[in-house]
Amino acid sequence: MITPFRDWSIKAKIMLILFVCICLFDVIAVKGIIDPQTEEYIMNERQSGTQHVVEVAYNILERYAQRAQAGEMSSDEAKRRALSLIKSLRFGGQEYFWVHDLSTPFPRMIMHSTIPSLDGTVLDAPQFNRATGKRTPSEPVFEKVASRNLFVVMNEVAETAGEGFVAYSWPKPIAENGVTTELYPKISFVKNYALWGWVVGSGVYVDDVEVSVAHVRRLIHSSSIFFCIAAIIIYLLLVRYISKPLNHLAFQANKIASGDYSIQFQISTHNEVGKLSGSLNQMMNKMQQKALKLETANKRFRTLVDTIPDLIWLKDIDGIYLCCNKVFERVFGACEADIVGKTDYDFVDREQADSFRDHDRKTMTAGGTVSKEEWITFADDGQKALIEKIKTPMYDGEGKLIGILGIGHDITKRKMAEEEKDKL
Repeated sequence: MITPFRDWSIKAKIMLILFVCICLFDVIAVKGIIDPQTEEYIMNERQSGTQHVVEVAYNILERYAQRAQAGEMSSDEAKRRALSLIKSLRFGGQEYFWVHDLSTPFPRMIMHSTIPSLDGTVLDAPQFNRATGKRTPSEPVFEKVASRNLFVVMNEVAETAGEGFVAYSWPKPIAENGVTTELYPKISFVKNYALWGWVVGSGVYVDDVEVSVAHVRRLIHSSSIFFCIAAIIIYLLLVRYISKPLNHLAFQANKIASGDYSIQFQISTHNEVGKLSGSLNQMMNKMQQKALKLETANKRFRTLVDTIPDLIWLKDIDGIYLCCNKVFERVFGACEADIVGKTDYDFVDREQADSFRDHDRKTMTAGGTVSKEEWITFADDGQKALIEKIKTPMYDGEGKLIGILGIGHDITKRKMAEEEKDKL
C-alpha cells in the first residue's frame, strides 16, 4: 500500500522536492534560458576574438607599409614579408588568415593559409557562391543574402563600412595544406586595408561553437546533479546540536571577511566545533602576523617605487590604470587615486591616447618587451621630455595575460648629447 505524501518523512519530502527542482531546472532554466544565452555568448566571444586577431594581421600590414614608406624596403618586399608572417599565424587550433584584393567584378586571392592553390586566382568560380549573410559593426543583425559569391560580399562589407562579418559555408582544414570535402557554416570578419587595396580576414566555424555549448550543457547537468546529492548529504549529516555553533562561527567569519583580524573564537566545548574554533584562532594569529608583514613589505615596496626617478605604471588588458608612482603622477598632473580606474582617454586628447593604446596592443601581441621613444609634456609644470617607454606584458600564475607594466625613462639629455656629438 502506497503511503500518502503527507505521511512521508521530512527527509523523503526534501529529496523529492530536490528531484523535482532538478527536473524543472533542466527543462526550464537549462534548455529554455541558459542554452540559448550560452550559445549566443560563446558565439559573440568567438566573433569578438576573431575580430581581434584580424586587427593583429591588419597591424602587421600597417607596420610593414610604414617601413616601406620610411624607405627601409621596397613596397613589394614589404608586402611579401607581411604576407609571409600572416600566413604562418594560427589561433584556436584550426583558424587561419587569408588576404584578397578589391578587384571587380571578382576579387583575386593574394594569400590563403590552408589552400595555397588559390593564391593568385580570380575568385569567380561557382563554388564560391556560398554567402548567406553579412553585417557591419553598425548592423548587429546579419542581413540575409542569396547564394552570392562570398568574396564579392566580403568586399561589399569592406568597402562600405571598412570592416564587418560575413556568413557562408567553407571546408575545414584537416592537415597541412589540406581541407575537407564537406562544407561547414562559418562566420568571418574582414577588414579593408585601403592603402594596398587588400582585404584581410579570418573566421570561426559555427559547429565549433556548438561543441562548446554542448560541453557547457554537460557541465550544468553534472553540476545540478552534484549539488542535489551534496544537499541531501548535508541535510542528512547536519544535526541540530551543531547548527547553532556553526552559525556563530559563520557570523564571526563574516567579520573576518570584512577585514577584522582581531576576532577570537570562543571555545566552550572540546568536541569538533571546539577544535575547529581553536584552529581558527591559531589561523587568525598567523593571519594577523602575515597581514602586518605584508603591510610593512607594501610600504617598503611603495617607498622604493616612488623613489625611482623613472615613470612606473601598471594597466590591465583594457587599458585601465591599476597603479603608478609619484613621477608618473606628473604626466597627468593628478594623484594616483584620481588616475587608478581610468584610461588615457580621460587625461589626454584622443590622438595621443590612441597612440598609447596602440603601444599597449603591440606589447600584448608581441608577448614580450616593446620599447618606444615619445615626447610627452608633464601636466604639472608643462615640461617636455623625450621618454623611452618600455612596456612588458604581465601574466598570472596560469600564464593568462592580466596587464601591462610600463617604465618610462627620461632620455632627453642623452639624446641632446648624442646630437651634439654628431654635430661635432
